[in-house]
Amino acid sequence: MALAGGKTKAALFTMWRSLSARAARRASLGQEALRESHVFAVDRLGGTDRADPYNLKIAASRALFGRNRIEARSESNPQRILDAMNASPPLANLITLGARDLPALRDFYRTLGWPQIMDDGEFVAFELRGIVLALFPLAQLAHDGNTEPEPGAGGIRFTIGVQVDSADEVDRLTEQMRAAGARVTKEPVDAEFFAGRSSYLCDPEGNYFEIAWADMPDHPVVIATRRAAGA
Repeated sequence: MALAGGKTKAALFTMWRSLSARAARRASLGQEALRESHVFAVDRLGGTDRADPYNLKIAASRALFGRNRIEARSESNPQRILDAMNASPPLANLITLGARDLPALRDFYRTLGWPQIMDDGEFVAFELRGIVLALFPLAQLAHDGNTEPEPGAGGIRFTIGVQVDSADEVDRLTEQMRAAGARVTKEPVDAEFFAGRSSYLCDPEGNYFEIAWADMPDHPVVIATRRAAGA
């Protein structure tokens, strides 16, 4: 053990010396880079002869990573930004609920009259306007996700927002879901955080819905949700 410890200390000392030498070299490069940061700006930014914050950032990066690396990174960043702007956003419109009692939860949504598009005994799906709502046994969902089922029940962790076309529709759909077995936790009222009307309720397994009518046709979220639904 003493010999192994000696070797370890020697290796650490060698590593420290190597790092110290590199740190000294980078410090020297940093001073040089800071001195000529305005020159880099002339070369790269078309004649600018002052060391503005962007140029100082380049100089500091050159000190840390070397001239070639920072130039490559600086040149690639605008392209990455353009690529991100031009990329299509992901299609995120499949919501899967882990069901403790799949037949009972399936029957609840059937009672609402929501169009069922699949039922193979282990996976059930309903097609709504803008999303597909799927049901999957909780244990199998946890296994598929390589994790454990969430043990708690009764608290709110998320909501599925159902956007309707009028204030009266909030009341009507709330009563329809209550009659099917939903538990209403907030009766239809004028919304507190936006102009409109809303209610909250949960299905028999505690999955929460907010039924909302928003009297804000120009609000970006309202526009986006309707666009996503093709409305």
